[in-house]
Amino acid sequence: MLGIRRALLRSSGHPSLAFRGFPRSVNHQGTATASRGFATTPSVLKTPSKWPKRLLITASVMAGVSYLLREEPERKEQRRLRALGTENIQKGDFDLAIKYYSESFEVIKDVMSPIDTIHEACDYATRWEILQQYEAALPYYQTAMKRLKAVEPISDRCVEGVMLMDRMAQCYHRTGRHETAEKMFKQAIRLYEKYHGEFSASNSSGSNGSVAAKLEGEIINVFLHYAQLLVSVKRDNEVADMRQRFTQIVRGSQLLRSMETTLLEKFDDLMALYAIREKRRRRRDGEERNIGAAQIRKLLRFLFPALAAPRVLTATPIETPSKWPKQQLITAFGRLREQGGAAARGTWHRERQEGRF
Repeated sequence: MLGIRRALLRSSGHPSLAFRGFPRSVNHQGTATASRGFATTPSVLKTPSKWPKRLLITASVMAGVSYLLREEPERKEQRRLRALGTENIQKGDFDLAIKYYSESFEVIKDVMSPIDTIHEACDYATRWEILQQYEAALPYYQTAMKRLKAVEPISDRCVEGVMLMDRMAQCYHRTGRHETAEKMFKQAIRLYEKYHGEFSASNSSGSNGSVAAKLEGEIINVFLHYAQLLVSVKRDNEVADMRQRFTQIVRGSQLLRSMETTLLEKFDDLMALYAIREKRRRRRDGEERNIGAAQIRKLLRFLFPALAAPRVLTATPIETPSKWPKQQLITAFGRLREQGGAAARGTWHRERQEGRF
């Protein structure tokens, strides 16, 4: 029996390494292959970088759909109407674009907080200001002003109020309502003076210092735009006062004091540029008025040749066209049509080309 046991031991070879105390993983090494190189322990977890592209695309689409499903219906309608408005702007139909934009704002304004409504209204108004459609921008600012009373805290109400009044005043200025614009500028200055002391940078609270800095940043814009209005209404002698108040704000501000030279140079540059543009506008408007009056005189001389003849002083003054009865004017135009409208138009165009009209 002892010999049999020895033979069995010799035929079975050495006992497994597991019985010698080595870790079991050593006994189960993976075999090497030509395609993979040296075998390694297979990874249990797959990293996202190995995901199929289709799975990633599907996940992105599903996330977008989920977001749209969660979006408020008012927002969806707003986006639809605003897209229609933008499309009509590109076509040049501003009247229809104004209608769509107004409807899109009406849809959303009542579901937002007062401060969000103000910011949304300013976004709409800015779109029209960029297109120089200042009348279209004003209703949005007016809506924002109505929401201003509900803004809390009062520091936000003050900052937003000065900003809104400044923007509204600029729109009134651009549309020729100079008196209304000046009232808005003065109202913004009064609001600043009323609350700035409470939020001055000298207060210990950091938040109050931040509010004061915001107010100072808004009010210097007010003084700049107010000075431009004074140039437009030919009150240039008052611009120096606006610059002096602008300088006082800058020097009294801890934040703006270090930028005094830059800000004053910017103020002077903008005012000089605006003055040049204003002079060009006045000259252009004057030329257009003169051209319009000359064209009217030539038209009257063409229609009524008797007016071109030299006047003879008599006891009774000669009637001027402004005193002619309406029926005589109608008769004169009717006679011209009877003589041949086409021939008359041809003569008119010929004389215009020759410089007589």
